[in-house]
Amino acid sequence: MIGMSEIPEENSSATWAEDDRIMPSPVGDEREVLVGLLEFHRRTFELTCAGLSQEQLSQRAVEPSTLTLHGLARHLAAMHRRHFTRGGRRWPGRGRS
Repeated sequence: MIGMSEIPEENSSATWAEDDRIMPSPVGDEREVLVGLLEFHRRTFELTCAGLSQEQLSQRAVEPSTLTLHGLARHLAAMHRRHFTRGGRRWPGRGRS
């Protein structure tokens, strides 16, 4: 088994100087926990894409995959609309858009 000290640096998660994410609390009612996780991951994706050109956002992650950050952003937006709207109406208190 590989220890944490043996994992190559290039396999580590990115870090950002302007990282203002708030680590979500694992304690609370279901809504609080889910909203905290959603906000954390929204901000992580935002930081990941910040400063990238349209070309970089449209570059495939790994061949032969067609996954791109731009495609992932479109997917996330569609899922957000699907899960947080009903019949064109917004759910109350659904978090930030």
